[in-house]
Amino acid sequence: MKQDILDYIRRPIPKGLPIVPQSIPIVFFGDIETAKYATIAINPSNREFTNTKHELFSEKKKRFVDRDALGVGDYDILSLKQAEMVYQSLRNFFHKRPYMQWFGQLEKLFSEVNMSYFKGDIINLDISPWATSVKWKDLTDKQRTDLVHHTGDLLTTILGVGQLRCLFVNGRTAIDHVEKHITRLTYHSTIYLNTKCDIMVGEFGNLRIVGWSNYLQQQRPLLSSEKRKILADTIFEIIK
Repeated sequence: MKQDILDYIRRPIPKGLPIVPQSIPIVFFGDIETAKYATIAINPSNREFTNTKHELFSEKKKRFVDRDALGVGDYDILSLKQAEMVYQSLRNFFHKRPYMQWFGQLEKLFSEVNMSYFKGDIINLDISPWATSVKWKDLTDKQRTDLVHHTGDLLTTILGVGQLRCLFVNGRTAIDHVEKHITRLTYHSTIYLNTKCDIMVGEFGNLRIVGWSNYLQQQRPLLSSEKRKILADTIFEIIK
């Protein structure tokens, strides 16, 4: 699997799409060599590479080894050594200024069962690994289709090798994308958090999939520790 990932990282930025210049594909966030669980989203935020002025982070603030750090152009093919540097920076993401505005609520959820992105228990994956300069919802249908097309079989390769035990799907939009691009899910149950929350389940080979309809980052008010524990206990009861 690692060779497949390195081969993908080496690729040039796909042309004709609003991908953040000088970025690299964020094939995973976290330690893919130790994680047994994964969360999934749609695609990385441009804020993984740029500040609020859409300027690339300085070397000191970079979260990853990007093309700017490597001194290569957007359409250059990376060497195997350069790809390995990017790969290791992806593994170390949670130990170098992670974007906690998004990951914070999920980290709090998994802490209820003594798991953590920071300890290498969990990684995050995306339907498309390319960060775009505009939000996914503002892309055209063709642009979204092309971004997923450029992912190829990489995501299903990572999910299918057997290292991961379960994929967690956070929110209705992510559930819709998993159903469109990976596999269908079925209704399991409903719990009450701040509002009604549907639990969905499925399988992909030997991988269990559990999703919840409430997007935790947009819950208002944010989930209390009591509500997070209800959700954590529910999803881990399903997969035990």
